[in-house]
Amino acid sequence: YGGMPRMMRAESHERYAHWSASTGGSADLVGTHLERAWTHRTALEPFGDSSQGLRREAARWLSTAGAAALRHGDLQRADDLLRRAAALCPAGEPGHVVTAVRLAETRLLMGTEPQWPRQARTLLAEAEAADETVPAAHLRLLLAYADSSGDQFSASLRAAEDALPVFHAAGDELGLARAHLRIGQAGQAEGRYAD
Repeated sequence: YGGMPRMMRAESHERYAHWSASTGGSADLVGTHLERAWTHRTALEPFGDSSQGLRREAARWLSTAGAAALRHGDLQRADDLLRRAAALCPAGEPGHVVTAVRLAETRLLMGTEPQWPRQARTLLAEAEAADETVPAAHLRLLLAYADSSGDQFSASLRAAEDALPVFHAAGDELGLARAHLRIGQAGQAEGRYAD
């Protein structure tokens, strides 16, 4: 492998990724091989159309794999995959906001990002500017949940009630579940158990 020309390595990784995708291979595997193909190809033609297409495709697959790891609670794996996807998907490109929100959520859950609230607010402004309503609603819920002030539950309740129609319209079941959970937590904090 080490003796193969870079273009041949890039083509091999790309072919394997596409074959794997066509046979039901994992998003992690497909994304990793596309990422490697992009790395080899950019060393030869950094601004070529095929290089940029590989970059975007790798980012999409890695983001999908990261989202699956996050759903399954594998935070270390989610962080790795989403960090790599975010590196391949700069601001302003399709998928950037969704990937960045997933990465922000992962880091909040890991407790490893001390500047998380500031970064999340910046990302929220970006999502709102790009009219990305679903990721923005997820961020508002996360920010309200992470709020350490005494008004955490009422902030979560407001964010959840505002997010419900957004998640419902998008068919976002995870968002709906999270919003209903926040509403339930707010009711429980107020001693309302019958709602």
